[in-house]
Order: sequence, then C-alpha cells, then structure tokens
Amino acid sequence: MKNYKFRLEALLKLRKLKEHQQKIELAKINKKISVIDNKVLEARDDIKTAYTAMEETLKDGSDGQFAQFFPMYIKGKRAFIENSMKERELLVQEYEKCRQVLNQKRGDVKVVQNMKEKDFEQERKKYLKKLDATIEDIIQAQRSHKKRAEKGA
Repeated sequence: MKNYKFRLEALLKLRKLKEHQQKIELAKINKKISVIDNKVLEARDDIKTAYTAMEETLKDGSDGQFAQFFPMYIKGKRAFIENSMKERELLVQEYEKCRQVLNQKRGDVKVVQNMKEKDFEQERKKYLKKLDATIEDIIQAQRSHKKRAEKGA
C-alpha cells in the first residue's frame, strides 16, 4: 500500500487548482462589494455632516453663495450613493454567478475524490487479499513442516 498511486491524481490537482482560483475570484468580488459598502456609509456620514454644517452656517448667518454649496454637495453625494448601489447590484449578480461556478467546480473535485477513494479501497482489498494468501501459504508451509518433523521423529 506504500506505493499506491492514483491514476487521475493530475486531474484532481488541476480541478483543485481551478476550485481555488474560483474561490480567489469570489473573494475579490466580495472585497469590492465591501469597499463599495464602506464608501456608501462614508458618503451617508458626509451627508449628515453637511446637513449639520449647513445648519450651523445658516444660524451664524453667511452669504448666499456659500449656502448654495451645501445642496450641490448633498446632491453629488446622493448621486454617488445611487451609482455605487447600482455598481454593488451588478457585483452581487456577478458574485452569485461566480458562486454557482464555484459549486460546479467543487462538484467536479468531489467526483474525482470519490473515484480516488473507490480506487484506493479496491487496491486495499487486493492488497489485503494478497496478504491473506501469503499468510495462508506461510501457515500451510509451517503445518507441512511440523507434519514432516513429527513423521521423522
């Protein structure tokens, strides 16, 4: 059993590599989604800060040109959030497709692993059968040797 080699080991390694590459791709997409989520949260915090700053500025009384900045800034942040959410939705769809591909690749790996396990079990049975036959031959040889020794004595 020490010298057992699976014939399709190269195929198994290749499929595991493809599965690993798919996991990496999935992680990259997940990271992009996370970055977008963080940017959206940051933009929402910026909007809250802008409203607070606008209220403070208007309380103190400032000129109208400065006050015009806030609605444009908030409008820009909202547009950024909207675009980011659209981009996030596309990434989520890509993530789902990638996950389906990963599940397919996992299935491909599992098929070859099951084949390897079955092949190993067959080789093990052959080995044990051969070992049993060898042990039986040794026992038969010992019995015949004892019988000859008893007859000769």
